[in-house]
Amino acid sequence: SGVCYDGQISQVGCNGRGQCPAGQTCMNGLCCTTTRTEYTAACGGAAAVSSCTNGGCSGGRVCSSSNYCCNCQVGNTTGPCINGMCPTGFTCMPNDYCCGSCPNHSL
Repeated sequence: SGVCYDGQISQVGCNGRGQCPAGQTCMNGLCCTTTRTEYTAACGGAAAVSSCTNGGCSGGRVCSSSNYCCNCQVGNTTGPCINGMCPTGFTCMPNDYCCGSCPNHSL
């Protein structure tokens, strides 16, 4: 269980579209009641850049489980890369944004 972006409690985990019951959206790994404001927190708590089109995004962005385009596959970005560099624990992605990284670049 966990807490959805809007404070509601969820007992159901998810990692992709179509995994939540009707009236719910997969948001940051939890099935949360659809509110039509999902875009405000669709990217690891940050606002989405846009909606996905045919399951994809432009500019090297990734399509989230809630069907929004985010700068990072998981979590939020610290911002643009600076000369290809990012803070410790973050990696410069092909879209030139610093995204959280795990050892050996695993998710």
